[in-house]
Amino acid sequence: MSHADMIPDLMRQGVSLVRSALPPALIAQWREIADRQYARIESIEQREGLEGVRRWLPPSQHYLPNVSSVSIQGVYAESDWQMILEALAETSLRTMIELELGGPFVCDLDRAWVRRQYAIHRRPSGHAPHSWHQDGALLYPFDPTEAEAPAVDGLLRMVTCWLALTQCGCQAPGLEFVLERLESLHTPSALTDDRLRTQYSAEQFWAPELEPGNAVIFSGGTLHRTQAEPQMQADRTSIELRFFRADAIPARLSADRFVELPRSTAAA
Repeated sequence: MSHADMIPDLMRQGVSLVRSALPPALIAQWREIADRQYARIESIEQREGLEGVRRWLPPSQHYLPNVSSVSIQGVYAESDWQMILEALAETSLRTMIELELGGPFVCDLDRAWVRRQYAIHRRPSGHAPHSWHQDGALLYPFDPTEAEAPAVDGLLRMVTCWLALTQCGCQAPGLEFVLERLESLHTPSALTDDRLRTQYSAEQFWAPELEPGNAVIFSGGTLHRTQAEPQMQADRTSIELRFFRADAIPARLSADRFVELPRSTAAA
């Protein structure tokens, strides 16, 4: 099997894990920056509340306190987030994403996040893990009554790249996936844990243990959630990047800022 044939096969269940995707030194550097910024946010929030955090962040950047997520440009300077994209461009992840999307792609910088998930006993007040969802539902206007089914073309064609900056999935919260490739939207009410456990076999639920520098990539239809268990004692930090085909930017994301990955030196 050729390299090009092998990569789509890795995504046949909607998700693929790439171990040691990025160098440990870079991961440690990005983790240190993230730790510093989270410490600053915590200090500002204690002194000035959420409005103080919003004033401190650069314009158009966001902090979501209920899931402890910060826009990537609110954590990293431009030179740093460009370094993240440059490093990713030098890995097999670039090829995997391009083949999955069927052509050259761009990163949605306005939908890129640094995320922190706390051990259950350490969660701040009001904090909650992400429940089951599909990233391809981003900004979709679901009918709140669910009398109208989601549009056939409502699912965004996209790839999420989730980079672990810390160990997770064992001692710290990680991710859990349903191993099935989906090409359409599920309504929010269909995504309760009880319903999914009856719909899918136990073997289809996958919660990988990740080391710093591991990456998980998955399609817009892939069902996933935060995996947090009572026995987990540590917190985890991750970077989440979302990619779209460059010549097919979804209309509902047209106002976002998209950036290309730097050209790989290996391909130059």
